[in-house]
Amino acid sequence: MLAALFAVRLAVAQPQTSLDKGVIQYQRENYDEALSFLKQAKAEESFNTRVSYYLGLTYKKLQDYKQAQSNLTEAVEGTPKIKEALLELIEVCYQIDDVKAAKKWIALAEEQGMRPGQTKFIKGLVLVKDGKTEDAIQAFKDAKDLEPALKQSANYQIGLVNLKNKSYDEAAKNFQEVVLLDPNTDIARYADEYKKALDRRQEAEKPFRLNAAFFEEYDDNVILKPSDASAAGNIGNQSDWREVATVDAELGKKFNDAFGAKLQYNFYFTEQNDRHAYNLNSHTVGAVPSFYLGDNVVSVPVQYNYTWVDTDSFLSTFTVNPLANLKVADNQLAQIGVKCQVMDYL
Repeated sequence: MLAALFAVRLAVAQPQTSLDKGVIQYQRENYDEALSFLKQAKAEESFNTRVSYYLGLTYKKLQDYKQAQSNLTEAVEGTPKIKEALLELIEVCYQIDDVKAAKKWIALAEEQGMRPGQTKFIKGLVLVKDGKTEDAIQAFKDAKDLEPALKQSANYQIGLVNLKNKSYDEAAKNFQEVVLLDPNTDIARYADEYKKALDRRQEAEKPFRLNAAFFEEYDDNVILKPSDASAAGNIGNQSDWREVATVDAELGKKFNDAFGAKLQYNFYFTEQNDRHAYNLNSHTVGAVPSFYLGDNVVSVPVQYNYTWVDTDSFLSTFTVNPLANLKVADNQLAQIGVKCQVMDYL
């Protein structure tokens, strides 16, 4: 009885057709083997829409989207029609930037009521690619209303669209919602990185920034004694405590997409407790006009510094440093500049 039962199970387990063999290999994620069997099935049953469907899925997994598109189209248009092939076909059209075909099949999916939430979500992706960002946002909103399981993914996509539209506050809010829904997913980690980047951008783009500091220092060698004793003269390794104050202020504004400017002020002051001859008092003022030329930025920082040592004028410095940042490729930047500095020891 056991032997007979084993023989029956073995017979049932063995696929009888190339299509069955291909489907089993596809389900086991052996896509190259599945492709071989399914091609054979296609030669045997060229009008079988089920063969076309699985062949399209296999090509899609192997990222041969053109072949996937033709086979999934046969599955959608042939007889009997494979309804499940419709959303797969829309996604393939999206991958190969065939927006026109994607819109055609989306309309059919909406007409047939094919997984409405998923259809709206894919529609949103296609509309983003088509440049219709407002319609895309509405599609993503409809998707999460129709299918709550898509809420996190839809919010993430809405955040990306708002980012593209330079609606940074809205984008930050969308990414925050993604993280709050489930912080343990990969998409939440991506959203959190975007949120942090937007926070840094917001901080950097504040029109006015001020940093001030005051601290105590101990210098065990106020005037560095040269290692060559013959050149040292009466210079010694004098030590002293001093108080240090610094101020950095910046006022900036980007007037439009092509031009922005910053005004800067820096202050550095030291008061020696004993050796007052080495007190420092330094002031720097500057301006940085910047020109935005597409992906390239040209800035022209101009600075003037005046420094006193104790109460005597010591150094006057004028600096101009034109600098161009040029985008060479998506992940490559070239920087070229020239610096002119005039130092007048008073």
